[in-house]
Amino acid sequence: MSERKQEYQLKIYGRSDDLIEIEGDIYDEIGWHPDEKCYITISDGTVISIEYADEGIWRIVMLCEGSGDPEIIYAPPDDDDNYSDALILPLGHYTWVKWIIHSGEVIKPPRTKGEQT
Repeated sequence: MSERKQEYQLKIYGRSDDLIEIEGDIYDEIGWHPDEKCYITISDGTVISIEYADEGIWRIVMLCEGSGDPEIIYAPPDDDDNYSDALILPLGHYTWVKWIIHSGEVIKPPRTKGEQT
């Protein structure tokens, strides 16, 4: 079995109506109430808000663009299979994601042996 090549450094998107997924350099799942807006800050300086909108789609708004060249891919309003915008930090930049903060909680990747904080 071949491993799928990662096409991005970080991806953030909504899943179902109460989960926010983080994939890439950091993997995590944030349980979130669909009636509230979640604010996320990434170590490259990117700040976004994400919320489950009335039309049943997770919507992401860029509040501050960081140095990792973030991009939002918008979900169309009438596609039942694509119900979330996605924030992508592409590969190929010299900005590594060291942490993410959401609602005061810090998410860090697992440390490797010998790594200092």
